[in-house]
Amino acid sequence: MLSLGLALSSRAILGGAGPSYSAESKAYFARWASPPSTRDGVAFNKFISFLVSRGVWSKLDCLYTGCAPDETTSHLNLISTPFTLVKHGTVAFSAYNGWTGNGVSGSYLDSTFNPTTATTPKFTQNSASLFAYMLVDNASGKAIVGNSNARLNPTTSIRINSASTDTTSIDGPKNVLWVLSRSGAAAYSVYQNLLDTADATTASAAPSNEPLCVCGDGPTDGDFSADQIGLAGWGSNLTQFDVAVLRTAAKQLFFDLTVSGVTRPKPSLRVSSGAIPATVLGMQYQAATGDAFPTVPMGVLGKGFLVGWAAIELSAGVYTWTALDAFASVATAHGLQFLYCSDGKPSFYTFPTNHTAYSNFITALVTRYSGVITHYGLWNEPSQDAALPSAAELAALANIAVPIIRAIDPAAKICAPGFQGQIATAAQFSDDYYAAGGPTTVDIVALHTYNTDLPETTSGISRNSLARLYRLIEKYGLQDKPIWQDEFGTGQTTGGYTQDQLTAFMTRGIILFYCSNVDTVLVYYWDNANFSFDLWSGSALNTSGIAYGEVHKWLVGSSISGIISQSGSVYQVPLTRPGGYQALIVWDAGTTGFNGSSSFTVPAWATQYHDLAAGKTTGLGATVTIGPKPLIFENQDATGWV
Repeated sequence: MLSLGLALSSRAILGGAGPSYSAESKAYFARWASPPSTRDGVAFNKFISFLVSRGVWSKLDCLYTGCAPDETTSHLNLISTPFTLVKHGTVAFSAYNGWTGNGVSGSYLDSTFNPTTATTPKFTQNSASLFAYMLVDNASGKAIVGNSNARLNPTTSIRINSASTDTTSIDGPKNVLWVLSRSGAAAYSVYQNLLDTADATTASAAPSNEPLCVCGDGPTDGDFSADQIGLAGWGSNLTQFDVAVLRTAAKQLFFDLTVSGVTRPKPSLRVSSGAIPATVLGMQYQAATGDAFPTVPMGVLGKGFLVGWAAIELSAGVYTWTALDAFASVATAHGLQFLYCSDGKPSFYTFPTNHTAYSNFITALVTRYSGVITHYGLWNEPSQDAALPSAAELAALANIAVPIIRAIDPAAKICAPGFQGQIATAAQFSDDYYAAGGPTTVDIVALHTYNTDLPETTSGISRNSLARLYRLIEKYGLQDKPIWQDEFGTGQTTGGYTQDQLTAFMTRGIILFYCSNVDTVLVYYWDNANFSFDLWSGSALNTSGIAYGEVHKWLVGSSISGIISQSGSVYQVPLTRPGGYQALIVWDAGTTGFNGSSSFTVPAWATQYHDLAAGKTTGLGATVTIGPKPLIFENQDATGWV
């Protein structure tokens, strides 16, 4: 469930006893024709309080939801008294299920909010957002919210205070949260749920002198939707983290109000945490019998090298365990959790005729390593494995493996097949896998990313991997499963990045993954530079290896004490520890991910900072120059750094 930390108690609200509501919720409910039911009051208060506490509410001019108990209430602006929607033509309303236009000229909801005449609007030329949650895509191909110079038509065209219209051709479901957000004179983004589907450089233009509308873009442009809309609004620029907050809050509201077809959300940002465990970090280790074991701390040993089914069963029914024994011994000696993941198929077998051979292999594997291998991955990057003829075949194999593992080693955890979310075809493969009966009784959802995008988009919450993964999780009821990023690599071959760039990319990715509700990150690779963060030179730690150890110190034992925040290219993550310790991780990604440089105002409570080279600086002035490699500002030394 979405944990909001709200105390709900029986107190006098709006003149009667009942749940305790925030000031913003009380002001909204006071405009209802009659007080909300307990269910509705709690649901809307949760929604509003979440937006307020996460800083999104204050960025909005107008916010409307069609998922209200009656049509009159659905027309109210949640943010403030002005700008109640006025219906023109035929716009159908269904209690708790939104508005549906008829796609005919003159049928829309007019907010009367004109950004050129409104008093101190937040929606301005170079800082503006426009959003709508489409509950049902009726394939109308029309604008769902906006006016003639700020409209959102997911099928054909978009613009937000733009000098020209941009065409769209966006794949995937349309029945999601859509957001246009302009962040500058030549920059805006298009979000499809959490997926940053496009970044445009179209020059800005003054807002149109006309109201913004819902279920269409008003009479001037004359584009009217027949889609079912559950939520709409606008305001100033929304960051990708703001979009995540809005989406989670909206889906939770819809779920609490039992809106048809809406599943419970997987919160896409970690609001707070208990003490971060050592299992937050681990890595892949290639040479269990060669290179020195990692000299940096970790909690999980990633899957070994050349230990898949095809590498073990070299002839039918004969297993060679030597390589896997070495990895198992290393994990045992260092007290680590150990993830094993099979892939490949012996060349002398074919599917589906050799399911018995696979069953025999899994049985032998789990019997031999019961209590040593703590986690079993059902397949490694299946969409890229030529041994698998289809997602349905993988589903059949997984349904063979799961009961065997449960019977022989009940304590072992089972990871879903590794999801390569940066690849659209891999996302579809995973969808097909679950649709074909892939088991949802697994313990962990696994993610692999090898991207060259900035960590803030790759590892954060928007573009590619996590956005697609959340869609899959919610579709197939996996919301309560932990997420493991069990291969986090760079997407570049050896030499693609400098050590400073690897350090910035890796550390920010680790931090952002954890802030995005990923519980464990396995860094790829300790002792292999290809597609990896190149931690070990063969005889000593590289710069990235030192940085890995430092970020492990920063995180393990700390607690996240608030949502990650973004201002331009500057990111901040607050931490606490017992004993009054307070800290703030800060970096400036810049425009390329590696060129950030800005003057950061030191928090009043901070007395020092640590960097990723294990350096400590005290005697701080009013400002410190920050860059792409994170710093951690502190009020005192941390106890318990490991």
